[in-house]
Amino acid sequence: MKSTLIVALLALLCSGTLLAQEEIGKIFTAKEADSLYGKVMESYKMSTDSLMVLIKETKDKVMFRLADKKAIIAGDNRSVLYPKGSRIPSTEVLRVYSKSKVLELIALGRKDIVELQQRVSTFTVTNGNFTLEVSWPCPPYCEE
Repeated sequence: MKSTLIVALLALLCSGTLLAQEEIGKIFTAKEADSLYGKVMESYKMSTDSLMVLIKETKDKVMFRLADKKAIIAGDNRSVLYPKGSRIPSTEVLRVYSKSKVLELIALGRKDIVELQQRVSTFTVTNGNFTLEVSWPCPPYCEE
């Protein structure tokens, strides 16, 4: 019994470590995303090159929010990448993706424009025929 408990605890610890290293986000076709997540309610378009320049300033995470048809983009620890000089209140919820997933989306989409999209109940990022979703809300899931 004692060895079973130890094995179970080790498995739990290992799975927690693996989850912490898991990439945040999943890429769908744009058609799948429309079917799964519904209509885009608000969007913000920016050049893919501009987004690439911004996310070079962060190591692991990219966070997004749309407010009043304006984009807010942050990096690790909620550091503001766009618009420069802005402040984000600690209660304002951003959607978190792994930087690697955003780069993968751009590589798959291969278009000059990235669209940040607020849907009825979720936030997505689209490039070409591909859409990134399955993000984490920050807060409460903010990694420091």
